[in-house]
Amino acid sequence: FTLLPMVIGYNVRLLPPGRVPRSWEDLLEPRFRGRIAYADPAVSGSSYTILRTIGGALSAGGERSREEAERAFAAALGGRLLGASTAVLPSVAAGENLVGVYYEEGAFELISLGSDLRIVYPEDGTSAVPDGIALARGARNADAAKRFIDFALGSDVAAVVAERFQRRSARSDCPQPPGKLPLSSIRL
Repeated sequence: FTLLPMVIGYNVRLLPPGRVPRSWEDLLEPRFRGRIAYADPAVSGSSYTILRTIGGALSAGGERSREEAERAFAAALGGRLLGASTAVLPSVAAGENLVGVYYEEGAFELISLGSDLRIVYPEDGTSAVPDGIALARGARNADAAKRFIDFALGSDVAAVVAERFQRRSARSDCPQPPGKLPLSSIRL
């Protein structure tokens, strides 16, 4: 239905251009220790996905294992975890943290409201989580459900989702949400 890339958010008031992290690897630098907004992956599916994304990206070169990469990221957090993933980017926009990791959509929502938040698509690769839609086997109203799925996956709904909700459609024939890089230019 839609695709949600994981990004690094930062506050332009707190990080000048030369100090902005460009990769997951950059988050391991001592200057970010304890200043990364990240929700507890035991209670947040998006944080768990981000942890596995970081582990995969940081272990891709073979210099460390996925487990070592994830431990290095955990150490960079300095023992700080937020209780909900929805608090990550607002804490960065408010200046409580230098950076945060979350879905692209949440960042664009704050940016559209005029916050000082900006994002980076990590150079060392990221993931794009798919939102799904499905028909349950044995559904009582399967024909109506199929029609709804066709409607939800249609180009009209995809255009509304992109423009109004800043989400990327999984359809390749629909435009990207305004202001977003094409998915083809993001290293996944």
